[in-house]
Amino acid sequence: MSIEHQTTQYKTAGGNAAFHNFINDFADIEDPLERKRLALEKIDNASFSWYHIRAIAVAGVGFLTDSYDIFAINMAIPMIANVYFNGKIPSSTETLLKVSTSVGTVIGQVGFGMLADLVGRKAIYGVELIIMIAATVLQCSIGESPGVNFPAILTFYRIVMGIGIGGDYPLSSIITSEFATTKWRGAIMAAVFANQGWGQLLGGIVAIISIAGYKSQINVESNSLCDFACRKANDQMWRILIGFGAVPGLVALYFRLTIPESPRYTFDVSNELEKATADAGKFVSGKHGNADVGDIEYLAEHEDKNVLENYAPPKASFKDFWAHFSQWRYGKVLLGTAGSWFMLDVAFYGLGLNSANILKTIGFAKSKNIYHSLYNQAAGNLILVCAGSIPGYWFSVATVDTIGRKPVQFWGFTILTVLFCIIGFAYHKLSEGGLLALYILCQFFQNFGPNTTTFIVPGECYPTRYRSTAHGLSAASGKIGAIIAQTCIGTLQNRGCAAKGLASGCWLNHVMEIFALFMLLGMGTTLCIPETKRKTLEQISEEVHGDCELKQNLNYTSGGNAAFHNFVNDYAHIEDPLERKRLALEAIDNASFGWYHVRTIMVGGVGFLTDAYDIFSVNLGVSYMAYVYWNGNMPSSTETLIKVSTSVGTVIGQLGFGYLADLLGRGSIYGIELMIMIGATILQCTTGHSPAISFPALLTVYRILMGIGIGADYPLSSIITSEFAITKWRGAIMGAVFANQGWGQFLAGVVTAVCVAAYKNELNINGVENCDHTCMRACDQIWRIVIGFGAVPGMAALYFRLTIPESPRYQLNNMEAEDGDSGSLQEVDLKNPETRQVEKNEDEQEAPAVASWSDFYNHFKQWKHGKILIGTAGSWFMLDVAYYGLGLNTASILESIGFANSDNIYMSLKNQAVGNLILVCAGTIPGYWFTVATVDTIGRKPIQIGGFIILTALFCGIGFGYDKLGSGGRLGLYIVAQFFQNFGPNTTTFIVPGECYPTRYRSTAHGMSAASGKIGAIIAQSCIGTLKDHGCAAKGLPKGCWLNHVMEIFALFMLLGIFTSLCIPETKRKTLEQLAEELHGEIDYSKRPAKGDIEVGSSGHTESTV
Repeated sequence: MSIEHQTTQYKTAGGNAAFHNFINDFADIEDPLERKRLALEKIDNASFSWYHIRAIAVAGVGFLTDSYDIFAINMAIPMIANVYFNGKIPSSTETLLKVSTSVGTVIGQVGFGMLADLVGRKAIYGVELIIMIAATVLQCSIGESPGVNFPAILTFYRIVMGIGIGGDYPLSSIITSEFATTKWRGAIMAAVFANQGWGQLLGGIVAIISIAGYKSQINVESNSLCDFACRKANDQMWRILIGFGAVPGLVALYFRLTIPESPRYTFDVSNELEKATADAGKFVSGKHGNADVGDIEYLAEHEDKNVLENYAPPKASFKDFWAHFSQWRYGKVLLGTAGSWFMLDVAFYGLGLNSANILKTIGFAKSKNIYHSLYNQAAGNLILVCAGSIPGYWFSVATVDTIGRKPVQFWGFTILTVLFCIIGFAYHKLSEGGLLALYILCQFFQNFGPNTTTFIVPGECYPTRYRSTAHGLSAASGKIGAIIAQTCIGTLQNRGCAAKGLASGCWLNHVMEIFALFMLLGMGTTLCIPETKRKTLEQISEEVHGDCELKQNLNYTSGGNAAFHNFVNDYAHIEDPLERKRLALEAIDNASFGWYHVRTIMVGGVGFLTDAYDIFSVNLGVSYMAYVYWNGNMPSSTETLIKVSTSVGTVIGQLGFGYLADLLGRGSIYGIELMIMIGATILQCTTGHSPAISFPALLTVYRILMGIGIGADYPLSSIITSEFAITKWRGAIMGAVFANQGWGQFLAGVVTAVCVAAYKNELNINGVENCDHTCMRACDQIWRIVIGFGAVPGMAALYFRLTIPESPRYQLNNMEAEDGDSGSLQEVDLKNPETRQVEKNEDEQEAPAVASWSDFYNHFKQWKHGKILIGTAGSWFMLDVAYYGLGLNTASILESIGFANSDNIYMSLKNQAVGNLILVCAGTIPGYWFTVATVDTIGRKPIQIGGFIILTALFCGIGFGYDKLGSGGRLGLYIVAQFFQNFGPNTTTFIVPGECYPTRYRSTAHGMSAASGKIGAIIAQSCIGTLKDHGCAAKGLPKGCWLNHVMEIFALFMLLGIFTSLCIPETKRKTLEQLAEELHGEIDYSKRPAKGDIEVGSSGHTESTV
């Protein structure tokens, strides 16, 4: 292949249509501090343009979802009441459903606020949106069952929804402020927040369309006349209304996940100066190419080198946070932002208490007719939103950078104080028109006032290291105020009404007077905040907090965790980035096996534990579901659909995420697949039925979603493990990751056995027909507990996946010279690495081939390359076709060891769980760990071919000798076959594709290989497996009469697997670079000359001899 020559460039990958990578304009400037200053100046002085509009749309989608959800739940509650509460929902339940979101919001604001300062903005931006999307889907898909309480589950999901909404407050605020141009920063942040108005508008439109669409079903005169068709229509309406809230988030999710890190965080907190410049280049538009020489010379003449090189602000810590904000001059700012938000949100809820009277005034009063009542509520609120809320938001956008934040907030509080006083003291004297006018004015001046500015100011007035934390605390104080207003102050409107024989709401005027007092206090807290308009964030930080926001010129990176520890960035002081990266790769390849490898195995293997746990648990779970929903006899087509659906999703995940990991990077998407698995698990175990929901259909959808997460884990965990593992024991480490499948089956058996034992009294019934409500409820709870427990291991490992550094090999392949060196060192402990002498022509570097579909096709259409893909994909296909075959013998095998089905429900379920657990321990787990112990000595290829040969013989023995084998013989062959599947092709088909392909296609090729295996499993489950009953009924024979011939078919597939295995290479004890060079003609970067002679000391630190 041709070799390109180029000078060193300090670039990073990524960017998208909202945050575009403009060729990293300053990438060729050597001094990182100089690059950073120019880049930030470019952001601060940029003209307002389309990329700012795109950023507003992407960052504002969370606030659109927030206000949409508030509108939607207020509309949905009457609909839910018609379905589940005969038209009248208890007030306590209604309050719980509304307040629960605010409770979650507080958690999200504080939690995500701290995390964004701890691990970075980019690392978690998008996670909060995933939570919102998932929680929305969860809400609109729940139903009832003997084991599920509808209001309780809905409340829980609304808390989860609130966590996502809360996380969006600090993240979107500070990301917008740190990327916005100084001149219009306030307007840009206000425009992001103004999406709340569009959310209310969208909610009203969707509600009106839904109500109009179901007019014929719900046009009844009272709740008592709402029949099944009416209830079904209401059930579908509220699910559509809430579910549509996920659509805007889905549109914006990609752009959030691929946003570059905030350059200010990178520089001020992480010390990654070169990366900060590149991150800035991803966002801002401007002249393409190099920076002007005059700009650089100007900076060089005017900067104080001693200050820049010797000063660093304090490190972020709880101790420093307390020490900083315990001083009045700094603490009063936090008191001002948090206190103002608290006062505002207490009264912000107050306007809602007048809604019924206002709607009546404009001709949209409640009606006994369900259609008219719902329509009036939606249309009336929509009119009020357009009259007051939306104009208020956009007046703030238009004026906040000219009038200023502090005046807008102070005078907003002042006007609101007056308005609430008028409403309170003159409530009974006001005409309906007067009350309407005051209501609209309050809405207007809340948004053209403190509601907008309390969001803007905390995103500007704090130093970078605490900007997100302080914003989160301020926002959380506001939501606490809203909770107090909803649960305490709001209830005062009915104080003494019943005792005095007055109508409800008789004390509402005094409640308005209380809110006026809070507005008055808000004026006082506003005096504590600074004016931030038309100042850079660095100016504000220096003026308000005394922080210079400059740091030493070092190459450190932040991040790492207990599984991927940052070992002090041993090569951070070496100037040449390629040199640092090459040394880091050598450190990974030659490191001794240590505890960090064990932690890596645990984190990487949790997906396969979840995969096997899910398969085992659902095979047992369908028996429990049958007792609840099908009187003990689930249709075979439904059972097959539920089981096969996961494999369908797995194929999608393997292909999709395999491609994405090569396109976007491993670290950027690792963890998403685990969140999908966790979310799908929770969805499954909370699935119920309702007039609008089919239980098996919904469960099938969730199992496809589960499969997507499981499928994604195959290429991601394989290649991340292989690219971080030491060469000597890479096969054993990858095998140990995959061997977690055995522990997953074991764990599922234990959890099931424990649950069955715990419910023995309820299940100890003879005959399916005698399973009463108590028995059905026990079965319903057992399968939900068993499946739901599968999310626990994933939750334990999620943090470590989300904070894993990018694979240095992926970065090196993409010539990202600045990010991967210390990222790799977060994986290794340098203990006595060998001395290495390296040389490099500093003017030249080789560039690897660029990944593309045309290059992929041209590469693999050559037989010498394509045969490897045929070998890995074909072997996996052959193996998985027959892998399913062993399951056809399970019933007879369990019977042979004394665990047959029984008429007693308890004994039948117990035998099924314990029997399978014994089989797993006898054959499956030992097979996995024999591979782990020998794969780096015997080799991958011999184990795979030997395994296929033995399995061919075993399936032939089972098939041709089926009728002659006794129960003991079948048991023996079954266990031996389980053993050699795992001490054989089941493990090696996972390992080899993670090693034998070039970096740019390693994930894609692994995903294609794994997907071919799952396609084989689908064919076996849906086609070949059904042949066991071929001709049985016609011949008057029992079911399974053709099972012996099916085993012979599987033996044929094992024979074919021997031949496909001849196409794969032997990969043991070779670096990934060696394999890429030998098999695909790629450049071996470990042999490339380096700049200077680098001596690696025994302490693990490096010393330059240049």
